[in-house]
Amino acid sequence: MKKNYEYYNTVVSQLERQAKEEEENIEKAAQFCADSICSDRIIHAFGCGHSQMFGEEMFYRSGGLVPVNAILHPHYSLVPKARISSAVERQEGLADKFLVNCNPDCKDTMIITSISGRNAAVIDMAIAAKKIGMKVVALVSEEFSSKVTSRHSSGKNLKDFADVVIDIKCVYGDACLEMEGVEENLVEHLQSLE
Repeated sequence: MKKNYEYYNTVVSQLERQAKEEEENIEKAAQFCADSICSDRIIHAFGCGHSQMFGEEMFYRSGGLVPVNAILHPHYSLVPKARISSAVERQEGLADKFLVNCNPDCKDTMIITSISGRNAAVIDMAIAAKKIGMKVVALVSEEFSSKVTSRHSSGKNLKDFADVVIDIKCVYGDACLEMEGVEENLVEHLQSLE
């Protein structure tokens, strides 16, 4: 295999595994969303850092679903400062405050994306949604989340508060490629920042 196809083949393999292994969970999540829409309610999407992209993809798209509320706040965005986002996503007691301003209802569905599922913001959002009575869908990597500890006072992971978990099959550390001559991988770098 040519080196330039390594990433492509890795992504295709990951998507195939998601489609085959997560079909039942995807169907459950789709039913939650359909129930919300049929009840004239909405689907909320939340994530921090790069995980905000999932909400951005669902929200305000030509030909897309209208009843979608992407909870996109600058505090959790990589722009203007990525390090601020990393610090804020670890703080408890903030994310749930943003949900109050979204006119939430027990008939809504909350989709929360976090590869590790360990940071306080996503866990707070899941807890707040569950208190309202929403169905919570968590998009996490089982491999990644099983190898890290929670950064929330509950000691739990996002997946512990979800009605359905969709394993997105990302490898631990988010880095699937290696380069000869480069000793440090992303996982070691992330651990050095803690």
